[in-house]
Amino acid sequence: TPGDRAAISAATGRRVFLVADGFDHLAATGPVAATSHEGPPQAVMVGNFAYEPNADGARWCLEQIHPRVRARVPDAELALVGSSPPGDLRAAARSAPGVELYADVESVVPHLDAAQVSLCPLRVGGGVKVKAIESLARGKAVVSTAVGIQGLEKARGKAVLVHDDADGFAAAVAELMEDRD
Repeated sequence: TPGDRAAISAATGRRVFLVADGFDHLAATGPVAATSHEGPPQAVMVGNFAYEPNADGARWCLEQIHPRVRARVPDAELALVGSSPPGDLRAAARSAPGVELYADVESVVPHLDAAQVSLCPLRVGGGVKVKAIESLARGKAVVSTAVGIQGLEKARGKAVLVHDDADGFAAAVAELMEDRD
């Protein structure tokens, strides 16, 4: 992201080049399926959980976000979808009501399509988050932290709601779940 470039340049004194994401995410995921969102409202978080910022975000969702969402939307579900979830994350997901963990799936697309809301709850990290691009490409509303939307700031307030605190993040997720349109 431009912010990453500035930080690296400042830290190293070197010229740093910004390379745009040149992958066609829309073509890679195929056409967006029409969804009626029947059944319980669902949020999804996609990530490589071996990457600590993703595991931290998933833990934050399990401990702070999802309980607040369920207090407002009692039948809300959370799908954690990704590779290499550590044992503590697997155990926490098993014990949390309304949570399913899908590890090492062949494709995240069916999980994105099944959800109403995509979550990017990252509190640390750098670079553009492909999970946000893929979610937007699938036509999903996204709730993110400022870190989770780095490099995609133009989507902020249009297709992406941004909150860095658990109360605001959870309220945005619940609001989107309550508004099926």
